Amino acid sequence: MYSKILFASDFDEVGYRAGRKAREIADRFSAELYLVHVIEPFPAYAYPGFAGFTEVEAPLKEHAEQEMEKLADSLQVPKTRQYLEIGTTKNEVLLMAKELEVDLIVTGSHDKHGFAYLLARLQILSFWLFGRLVLCLDFAGGDYGRHSNEINVR
Repeated sequence: MYSKILFASDFDEVGYRAGRKAREIADRFSAELYLVHVIEPFPAYAYPGFAGFTEVEAPLKEHAEQEMEKLADSLQVPKTRQYLEIGTTKNEVLLMAKELEVDLIVTGSHDKHGFAYLLARLQILSFWLFGRLVLCLDFAGGDYGRHSNEINVR
């Protein structure tokens, strides 16, 4: 049913739990698992005296690379299937999914703010633009798999 699965993570505990679920799904279907993390850019005009990417975003990228390595090791995902992107989460995840021709996008969410909010919108965008299944796992309050929102658009 699935041959390629893309897991979008923000490297927190919810993300690690959702990643383990993505790994289980990939194993069940003998699918390739891909990882993506998106670093959202900072608007320079919002920070007086801001020196740009090097000052703020470069350390974020370095930290993200370290976190990606830990996550990839724990999920047994080779370097060739790991992606760190800079841009807006919804755009970069969709572009990556289209480029890789994945069958399923998996992510975790805590609530309807920040990353989770954008990925909820990703479900809607994927319906109109992408035509793929998006599985957004909610681990709110530490209750593993308490909620999951699935949209199957096939």
